[in-house]
Amino acid sequence: MNSLLAINAALRVSNNPDFLLSGQAIAAVSYTFVRPGQCLLICPQHDTQKQEVTFDTWFKCQTCHALDNPDDIDDAVVLTALDKEDLRNLVLSRGHVFLIKLRGFWLSQSIHYSLSFNGQFAALPCPLHVDTSLPLLSDYTFQQKEKLQSPQYPELDQLYLEVTKLYRSHTCASGLIKEIQLFLGASLPQRVNSINADFDWIKTIVSLGERSKELDIGKSNYQAGTDFENITRQGLEFLGFIIHSQHHGGAGGLDLYCSHPYPLVGECKAGKKIPSDTTEQLIKLGGMHLETDQFLNAAKLIIGPGEPTSDLQKAAQKWKVSIMSPNALQRLVEIQAKYPNSIDLVELREYLKPGVTDQNIKEFIEQKVLSKLRLRSQLLGVVSRCLREKDAFDVEAQDIFNACHSLDVFQSLDDKEIHYLLIELSSPFSGYLGRTKTSDFYWNDRFYFLRDLVVDENL
Repeated sequence: MNSLLAINAALRVSNNPDFLLSGQAIAAVSYTFVRPGQCLLICPQHDTQKQEVTFDTWFKCQTCHALDNPDDIDDAVVLTALDKEDLRNLVLSRGHVFLIKLRGFWLSQSIHYSLSFNGQFAALPCPLHVDTSLPLLSDYTFQQKEKLQSPQYPELDQLYLEVTKLYRSHTCASGLIKEIQLFLGASLPQRVNSINADFDWIKTIVSLGERSKELDIGKSNYQAGTDFENITRQGLEFLGFIIHSQHHGGAGGLDLYCSHPYPLVGECKAGKKIPSDTTEQLIKLGGMHLETDQFLNAAKLIIGPGEPTSDLQKAAQKWKVSIMSPNALQRLVEIQAKYPNSIDLVELREYLKPGVTDQNIKEFIEQKVLSKLRLRSQLLGVVSRCLREKDAFDVEAQDIFNACHSLDVFQSLDDKEIHYLLIELSSPFSGYLGRTKTSDFYWNDRFYFLRDLVVDENL
């Protein structure tokens, strides 16, 4: 949910506000400094002190800096959509002006004010409370304009603008409109680069596993262990394991039993290190609670902190038990949160080797997760480049194949394999590309770009 922000003033700018409203401009020229982060209503520059104005939008100042060189205004011209000679003359006549970069948002409904300006600012009769739920431009388009790059698909930008207008007058369609916003890239940064606040629990996996006496004040050892067991279960379920609730730890109980996509039994240990007899404990409890074949065929996992003792490692090798740290588990869950369904649990099993498995998990992430994400990100880059070179809305699959064959990263893939990746990226469940099927021949399919896939190399 967006928190409310307060607007207390309106600002006069030299731009035509319609340029900001239509997305042609993301900056304005002001005669006075504006504090970054300040929320404002925007008015055109007039000589009269009083103005009657109806507002449909509001703006948040991103940056503000002085323009004082009339020969160094090219970037400002692009950002403001002002005529270059007009802006140059304005700088010459005033000595300097301020370029303010603005992020625009729709008001939930139009509002009318009779304003009295004292210089460039006019105080509102009372604070106007707003939120950021309806940006004028999608995140992706705003970022492109910040980089002084023209949006690749103005048709989609116009569609996005119409969608947000529709939302203002048809709030009953909010679910549909928000899905369209997401599809067009309104929430792009959250989807590809950050973990939603709803997933704050993920950040507690390590701290609950590496318990200290200070953290455990007022808690028994049993409660501290239960906290870590619960967060581990939650993490494994988030990765896609199905955990049977009848095996729910406690005295004499098995901490974890997962049945899908393959059997897995586990033991969770919170504290500074894993007790030396944990492998024997897992074997004993697993044999007690599960059928013999069921237990022998299951993957076996201990999750706990610290450097395992030599006795623990020896027993783990003998009974083919993997030892994973809370750090490794948290990293897997964080990746799943940032890139949903990127963790293939069947592939992960191949990396659950007997003994300490953190290095294997690191290799799994690099070889099976990040490498796949990078490949798809690079393929999207190829599509984007083909579209720019052809100055077209969509591009034929064969043109994409030809462009891929000149790059080393795609040398091991044939046309059909590249086409499979294009189909995957154009699935409505992915939404990175759009696809138009034009014939029975896959190389004639046409693809257009919808949104980027940014790979976080710090995972």
